[in-house]
Amino acid sequence: MHSEAEEQLVYPRLRPFYSNTQEFYDEQAEMETGLAEIKTLNPISDEFKSKMNYLKGTFADNLYIKKKLICLLLFGITVVSNSTSN
Repeated sequence: MHSEAEEQLVYPRLRPFYSNTQEFYDEQAEMETGLAEIKTLNPISDEFKSKMNYLKGTFADNLYIKKKLICLLLFGITVVSNSTSN
């Protein structure tokens, strides 16, 4: 439901500020696929840990870009540092 709302409401509003909004749709689909995959894995397995780390990184990158664009769109504020890289 959250992803559907983003796809229908947020991404189209960001398009004038970020030409590659297709990236958001692609990452959203990738996250959904990845979450479905890890449901079948043993949580203590290396494969589960690897997939979780990958998904966390994808999510953090996606969130950072959206945060920057939303701050610009709503408040005219440019976010200059990436707190996810610490």
